[in-house]
Parts: sequence; C-alpha cells; structure tokens
Amino acid sequence: MMFIVSMISSRLRERRIKRAVEALVPRVKQHFEVGHRYNVFLSHGQTFEQVLFVGISAPYSSRHSALPFPLTSWVILEQKSGQRLYIKPESIRYYEDARNGADK
Repeated sequence: MMFIVSMISSRLRERRIKRAVEALVPRVKQHFEVGHRYNVFLSHGQTFEQVLFVGISAPYSSRHSALPFPLTSWVILEQKSGQRLYIKPESIRYYEDARNGADK
C-alpha cells in the first residue's frame, strides 16, 4: 500500500514540476518550417545562405538493409539556383532565419 501511495505522490510531483517549467519556458513546436529560407551553418565550417527548407527524407527501414549506410533521414534544402542539398542532421551546427525569408 505504501508503494502505491509513493508512486502516486511521485507522479503528481512530476506533473507539478512539468507545468511550472512549461509556464516559464515557451515550447517551440517545430524548428524548421517547410517553405521558409534559412542560413545553415555546418559543423565543419561551411555555410549555406538563403536556402529553402524542403523537408526531411523518410526514416531508415529494414527493407533497405543491403545499403552500407542509411541513405535516409537527411535534411533536404534547396538553393536559389534550384540545386538541392542533402545534409545529415548531425552535421548542422546551427541555423537562423534568413533576413529575406519571405521570398521563395
């Protein structure tokens, strides 16, 4: 009986803490937004400016297990020239909204 009371008390405490944190720190629902332009800075120093976020490739599946490495779950960006860039998410150091984000 004490064990059950302890578990309930712990869960209630976790909920109170979660609500307090959510009230203090706003939550961002989505980082990249499809159709917006960003400046993307990679971990090895390369920068892509004014690139359009197209999407993320489908996750790796066991159906493609013959591949030597997963060719999926890449961030897909498009330069103004129309050239597409496929970047591993781990290689993105940070990104920022492009100043001229309204144009496509």
